[in-house]
Amino acid sequence: MHKLSMPINFISINEGNMNEYLYWLKKCKADRVFLCGLGNVYQETAFLKTNTQNVKNVIDFFKQNGLEVGVWIDGFGHGATLFGADGENPKTYTQIEGVDGKVSEHAFCPEDEEFTKDYCDAIKLLASLNPDLIMLDDDFRINVRSYYYTMGCFCE
Repeated sequence: MHKLSMPINFISINEGNMNEYLYWLKKCKADRVFLCGLGNVYQETAFLKTNTQNVKNVIDFFKQNGLEVGVWIDGFGHGATLFGADGENPKTYTQIEGVDGKVSEHAFCPEDEEFTKDYCDAIKLLASLNPDLIMLDDDFRINVRSYYYTMGCFCE
């Protein structure tokens, strides 16, 4: 059995257009919607944290209308911001460092305890909104970021 999954950026959804999105999802015979664009969920300025009730309303709306709902989020960071800037993070996390000594501004070491705590807290918040799935984007990798650095993480 196959499931058709359609991605939609959270920022593009509002109460005025949810029914139109639902119409097109049903017309496409989508089984699942993957909601994305929550930004860097570990930041206090992330869409997930500043618009929690809105995120819950969107998840609930699509679930109540017969779709499986997944939320698609970043892992360690792509090395650059996605879906627009989230603003600067007031915390300083350990950046992923390549064997060449180069670092990426928006990719953080999974062993940084503060980053891990903030990331896990965001996952708990997201899970409390009851999506059917939480998908970590394929940025959940440490290597193959040749634009910023080669083969990481080699931080202390």
